[in-house]
Amino acid sequence: MNILSTHILYYQELSDFDVKGDDIPADLVVKPYKEKICHDSKFWDIILHEKVPVVTSLIAVMGLPNCGKTKVLESVLKQKIELKDGAELGIHYYLNRKRDENCLSIYDLCALGSSQHNKYAWSFATNRHGAIYSILCRLICLTPCVADIEFEVTNQAPKSVMDRHVRWLMRKTKSLLQNIKDEPGKLALIQDGVSLINVIDVGVNKALYEFLSIMLLSCHRHIRLAFFSLNRDAPNLQERPDLPSDCYGKRKDDVLVMQHRSRLTYLLHFATVGYTQQQWHGEEVQNATVMIATTTDSTNDSSSDQAKDKIIQEAQSRGVDQFLKKWLQVDVNASHSVAEFRKKIEDLVEHKYKQRMMWFPLKWIVLRSLVVSLDSRGMNVMILPRSFIIHKAKELKMTEKEVDEFLKAFTDFGSILYMPQYDDIKDIVIVNIWEFTQYLNKLYYPQEGEPYAPNLLKYGIVSESFVKRIFCKHPESAEDFLTILTTIAMASKIKSGLFILINNQKQNNEVHYYLLLARIHAEYTPSEEENDYAFIEIKSVNFPANVQAGISNAIMDNNDDAVLIATEYSNVS
Repeated sequence: MNILSTHILYYQELSDFDVKGDDIPADLVVKPYKEKICHDSKFWDIILHEKVPVVTSLIAVMGLPNCGKTKVLESVLKQKIELKDGAELGIHYYLNRKRDENCLSIYDLCALGSSQHNKYAWSFATNRHGAIYSILCRLICLTPCVADIEFEVTNQAPKSVMDRHVRWLMRKTKSLLQNIKDEPGKLALIQDGVSLINVIDVGVNKALYEFLSIMLLSCHRHIRLAFFSLNRDAPNLQERPDLPSDCYGKRKDDVLVMQHRSRLTYLLHFATVGYTQQQWHGEEVQNATVMIATTTDSTNDSSSDQAKDKIIQEAQSRGVDQFLKKWLQVDVNASHSVAEFRKKIEDLVEHKYKQRMMWFPLKWIVLRSLVVSLDSRGMNVMILPRSFIIHKAKELKMTEKEVDEFLKAFTDFGSILYMPQYDDIKDIVIVNIWEFTQYLNKLYYPQEGEPYAPNLLKYGIVSESFVKRIFCKHPESAEDFLTILTTIAMASKIKSGLFILINNQKQNNEVHYYLLLARIHAEYTPSEEENDYAFIEIKSVNFPANVQAGISNAIMDNNDDAVLIATEYSNVS
């Protein structure tokens, strides 16, 4: 017999607690966090032993010239990052901080939150605020009642550079916590975790393209956004890219850059750059590319589909169609289209984040914030020896193995660049990638009037003494900079100018460098009668850095009697 058929049940509106007036949550006593966070013990202990949930990523924004990618990127950032009305620095300051439309622009982003609550707050980051947010994340997890957190700042003199840095972080952490303690939403997001995201916007630059093809091989946590224009590029995919002389003529890029291959080949190159052929079949690698078609009007779907079909067909013939799984379209002049595009990219990135969360030792993030903040002659340091970083890491109780793990982790998303696979540069760490590319730009695009400019622009030849003049603000980095270029086949080192002939004249008896990409003369097409040329044709869309430099370097290195005869044509050595 069903008991409910003989008994009428009622819901009890008043509980025993209500009758007695008890309210356990309200009456419960929670003792305050009495331990003060002092510099010498508790704060250092947190840094040395705690870990934080971190997601890292490098987003490489690349594409064909004048496709509108920069306009779309900056529109997305303006829509996504909201600053308070009273903010001391406006959004344009952060957008322009590391911006160079003729070279590389870098946007350092820090997203608070995680997939746990499916909510993120995006902001710009600085050299050290990623560390501050990470420290706050761990502090709030350890002591959720932030009002009880007390800091005790010492007046004793710092014992070292690292000690001074940790004290600075403690003061800033205290100040920031004081400012946000009444913003529960922000505190909850910080407690969830931190995402460190570097966005790079690749401008038209003959030296930068070669450097990035090598750099991205080491940055394993990168996503590639490959842009092209439905209006400009889609009808002309088999033609060479069009670089208007009014924009690119001053630097001769209109006759030199992207003139060896079709727009379609360059587009497929951007879709696959940063991976070797052996890695192409990994699911993570294939899902790291997004093909993006831009338009300046309401282009119909049929033209978009036609362009997509042509690109996929060519990709299949090249064996790289597995990269072309994700396609988006955006009208660069329509804010609603940019907003839809932003949401799709955000969903894509956040989906990948769910698979990419790691626990970073807090001391790694503190070490990174130190090495990217060191100053030399009023400028941030650009290159540091690995041995120097190991020495500084000892104060954080890190072993040499841990330092190597740290270097790899922060190289993976382009925060720093360490390439130990090359023996000649395994003790060299680029800690300021943007500054490095600025010097690439200065070297390969010399200013008119510089004494070394004529030979460099005409023949690609420059003496070591002239190169070091360019590095007047970073003289300690000049040698390492040049070693990197020769190692990754962007330059050829010639032990003496006596082995170089310019107009049948030997050069000075000092080290010289052969920078083939610096030459501004157009290509040479030999006649059918000429038979003293060796032709090299590279069919892969994943073409390597400058082949001429690599071959020249090998010949000069292995033949004591070899002589370089200067030539003007950009495709001849």
